[in-house]
Amino acid sequence: MISIIGGGPTGSYCAELLAKAGKKVEVYDARTKIGEPVQCTGIVTKSINDVIKIKKDLIINKVKRVKVVAPNGSELAIKNDDLVIDRCGFDNWLKERAEDCGVKYILRSKFERLSNNKAVINGKSVEFDNLIGADGPASAVAKSIDVNNRRYYVGAQARVKMNVDVDEYSVYLGEKVAPGFFGWIVPEDDNYARVGLASENNTGLLFNSFLKKLNVKKSQISSRQGGLIPIFNPKQKIEQDNVYLVGDSAGQVKATTGGGLVPGLKCVEGLADSMINNGSYHSKIRSTVRKLKLDLRIRNALNKFSDEDYNEVVDYLGKEGANILNKHSRDEPVKLAKELLLKRPKLLYYALKAL
Repeated sequence: MISIIGGGPTGSYCAELLAKAGKKVEVYDARTKIGEPVQCTGIVTKSINDVIKIKKDLIINKVKRVKVVAPNGSELAIKNDDLVIDRCGFDNWLKERAEDCGVKYILRSKFERLSNNKAVINGKSVEFDNLIGADGPASAVAKSIDVNNRRYYVGAQARVKMNVDVDEYSVYLGEKVAPGFFGWIVPEDDNYARVGLASENNTGLLFNSFLKKLNVKKSQISSRQGGLIPIFNPKQKIEQDNVYLVGDSAGQVKATTGGGLVPGLKCVEGLADSMINNGSYHSKIRSTVRKLKLDLRIRNALNKFSDEDYNEVVDYLGKEGANILNKHSRDEPVKLAKELLLKRPKLLYYALKAL
């Protein structure tokens, strides 16, 4: 028996792949309903379709560009083809796919700890052959194998009734908005947007200030969400004996954007493959981890930028580098960086400053 803790996208996708290979799988989740509460923006790169083809009715919006707003208010528009998806619907769709393969879901079931090679769930011991922790950033399974002292961004978001350009989502940079990360406005349609930000500290105060900056009134807010975004740590333990971590539980999240869906699903494929074919989990996810390490290096460099640096870079790219930015996906940061540095040498100054 393979027991998976967490019925989110990584847990359900992993369950589906394992069940298709003939494994007996059970998924335990502490919630009463899969997909709730929603704790993310729901925006993903179209590369998710390279992993799993999303049903069309789960796509709420297709954006055409991203607007980057510097601390001084200057703007840079970049072509973009990201998708805004119905995360609750997406999670339940993956659950249904897994159930169609014979996976059993057991809800209202909270994993508490490991004891004598058994999982303690709702106070009762549950036997397993393999245990997979897909239970999110604050993973209890991770803690049970002594994964501690993890770092997180704390995210805050609201669904806001406001006039927005449905083809464009916005990213706000700067120490006064979200030190170490960024703020965002992601349109659902012409009338509603997901407005939020994330930071390691003081998220609540920063979020209220951001809403004030955008002139958002309380009457415009229909709902609020919040959650943790793990900061990728390549040294974090992701397996111990017959216990494995994947997705947010393993910190498999892009440090540049906080996006964990695509890398998490790719790591699920690696984990499932290793379990089905008796291979090495670490080896199977090596290419994904390599990209996550690069994202971490880029984030660490960006965190050394001052507001003045961001102002100058946005202004410079707006005048000199927009065509290059429009050629490359944000899933290809190396290609983008190489061409920018070759054709816009002044940017090397900022790159060296961040080292």
